[in-house]
Amino acid sequence: MHLPILDWGCGNGHISCFLLEAGYTQIHCYAFRPPALISSDACRDGRVTIHVANKRHGSSIPLPSCSFQTVLSIGVLEHVRETGGTEIESLREINRILRDGGRLIGYHLPNVLSPIEALSRLLPGKYHHQYLFRRNQVVNLLDQAGFSVSSSPSMGSCPGICSRGL
Repeated sequence: MHLPILDWGCGNGHISCFLLEAGYTQIHCYAFRPPALISSDACRDGRVTIHVANKRHGSSIPLPSCSFQTVLSIGVLEHVRETGGTEIESLREINRILRDGGRLIGYHLPNVLSPIEALSRLLPGKYHHQYLFRRNQVVNLLDQAGFSVSSSPSMGSCPGICSRGL
């Protein structure tokens, strides 16, 4: 599968590894450090390109406009303020780098009503997300950034699959 995909905030690269195994050949990883799980072979043969983000530029994604058919945001959007960015700026940047008709697929966005988040805040030393969202907040942000929501299975999603506005 030869459509370019950006794994935005790819962390260790686990989602990109799944994409490689599924046969995708134009995977771009964008994170603050090279993803540990991506093999050097995948980079050498051109199936994966790694882009290291600059922590001082917050929401900026210094990649060409209209470059990607799909952008994945899995457990990333809730962290952009930690690096000086904002959710709306980040979503606008994602919209800019998507091709017309491209898709943002978001997942694992912490919900303000999540019992897991509530419990983790009560347990000393347990990690919890600093920023939590309500579904209407996320839909509003996506709308402001020029996306239309085409699928919304649950709040754990971003809220799901969003299309770049035309």
